[in-house]
Amino acid sequence: VYNPPQTRLLQKAAADGAQGINGLGMLIWQGAIAFERWTGQLPPVDVMRSAVEAIFAGRK
Repeated sequence: VYNPPQTRLLQKAAADGAQGINGLGMLIWQGAIAFERWTGQLPPVDVMRSAVEAIFAGRK
């Protein structure tokens, strides 16, 4: 799950001292792999991550 970035499960895990991650990385890397397969070019992962983070932060 990438939205919301902090689910109740992740909040509970953090409260119990565990480290959890949301699904944002998976979203980005699925897109990156698709980009490479469709275009034959290496994906601009940093650009993709910045764009996704900007969208979730309410910027465009």
